[in-house]
Amino acid sequence: KYQLQDCGGNFIENCFGVNVIETAPTGFNQFYAVVATSTFGIHFMTIDQAGTVVQNLSFDFPGLPYIQKRPAIRESATPGHYYVCASYRADSAVVGLIDATTLFPTFTWANFYNANWIEPTDLIESPYNANELIVVGRCDIPTFAPNADGFFMSLNTINGALNSFITYTKY
Repeated sequence: KYQLQDCGGNFIENCFGVNVIETAPTGFNQFYAVVATSTFGIHFMTIDQAGTVVQNLSFDFPGLPYIQKRPAIRESATPGHYYVCASYRADSAVVGLIDATTLFPTFTWANFYNANWIEPTDLIESPYNANELIVVGRCDIPTFAPNADGFFMSLNTINGALNSFITYTKY
């Protein structure tokens, strides 16, 4: 069980999943980007090598709170920009692009994708197609997605628009 605190050290809430990546070093310092999910949304922060919170951002889900799964985070080819994803309820995914190049990071875009009870598990910028983000995961409840075990989703990196969505029986 994890806890989140804002930059002022104020307790926010308990978390259900946390993922961390190392970002490009600046001088002698190493920095890390952290994404966490809670009942209320996705939370992003950067921390230094001592664990001090440098930046903090939250994206609250609309409506009633739901338990979230473990999120994923990847740094974009553009330094200081991060893609994040998590499941929202059991039937949809949320994917977003964070611009953390300033002291106060912002979401460039964040979208919900409701299809086949999906749970995203990873994402990556396509090495083959410019402006394409690939999100993969599993179909959470097979009864609502017959014969589908996993999914492959292609998004536009500029605005998060859905390019394609494919389900697979073996993934």
